[in-house]
Amino acid sequence: MYRLLGDAPHLDWILQRLQSSGLLAERCAPAAGWPLADACGVQCDEGWLDMAQDGWDALDQRVAALSGMAVVEVSGWWLPQGGAQGFMLLTGGPLPLPAQARALLDACAPAQNAWLHCGPLGSARFTRYVMDALLSGWRTVSPEQAAPSALQWESRLQAQWELLDKLRQLAQAYLARQHLAAPDPASLLAALREPATRDGHFAAQLAGLVVLMAQESAQAKPLLEQLLAHWPAQTGAQ
Repeated sequence: MYRLLGDAPHLDWILQRLQSSGLLAERCAPAAGWPLADACGVQCDEGWLDMAQDGWDALDQRVAALSGMAVVEVSGWWLPQGGAQGFMLLTGGPLPLPAQARALLDACAPAQNAWLHCGPLGSARFTRYVMDALLSGWRTVSPEQAAPSALQWESRLQAQWELLDKLRQLAQAYLARQHLAAPDPASLLAALREPATRDGHFAAQLAGLVVLMAQESAQAKPLLEQLLAHWPAQTGAQ
C-alpha cells in the first residue's frame, strides 16, 4: 500500500498514475506518531519517498527524523499533464532502490525505467536545479515575442556569464556536500565517453562539467570583453 501524505496538488496526479497502474494507493493523514509534521511524499512498507520541493538542509532534517527508515528522494516537474502522460522524474538515494520505490517510479514515469537515478540523497535536487537554470537561461537568450525585435545580445551575454557563475557555486556546493573534489578535465571527459550506467553518479559528473565550463568561460571572458568594447564603433561605421 502506498500512502500519499501532504497537501501538494501533484499528489493527486501521482495517485492517478498509481491507481491506473493497478497499485494500491490512497491519500491520507499521517498516522499517530509519524515524525514528519509537514510531509510531502509517499509512505510505503519499505520506506519513505520524499517529494518535497525544498532544499538540501530540509531534506537532511527529514532523513534524520526518519532514522532507520529507507528514504528515496524523488524530484520532478509536477505538471497536470503528468497524471495522464507521466512525469519527468529524477531520484536520489542508496542503491539498490527498494522494490516499492522502483514500482512507483515506473508507474509515474512515461514508461518503465524512464526515470533517472542521479546519485545519493540530494543529487536529484541538484540535477533539477541545473536543468531549471539552463531552461531559464535559454528563455533569456531566446524570449518568446509577438513581434521581431533587436537582440540585446551584450546584456544577455552578461546575464549568461552571471548564470554560469551561480551554477558554478551550486556545483561546488554539491561536490562539497558529497565530499568530492572537482575532477580534472581529462578524467571527466574520459568518464563522459563511457556508456551511462544505473549505478553511476550522474549528478557528480554534471557538477564537474559545470565547474569545467565555468573555468573555460573565465579564460575566454577577457577576450570577449575586448571584442565587446570595439563592437559599437564597428557597427557605427557601417
